[in-house]
Amino acid sequence: MEEELNAFNDRITELEDEGHRGHAMNVLKENAIDLAQRIDELRSVLVEPTKRGRSP
Repeated sequence: MEEELNAFNDRITELEDEGHRGHAMNVLKENAIDLAQRIDELRSVLVEPTKRGRSP
């Protein structure tokens, strides 16, 4: 998933450098933000909280 997010960000940068603006760019940015949020959610699920009194 992180590779996909990096690809989104790279493509956004390329298109912005070429002068692209408008609805398609906004949709691409929204998709990148959504993907980043999903990655964060998965990370929070996969990380087990440490119990009190125990070392991580």
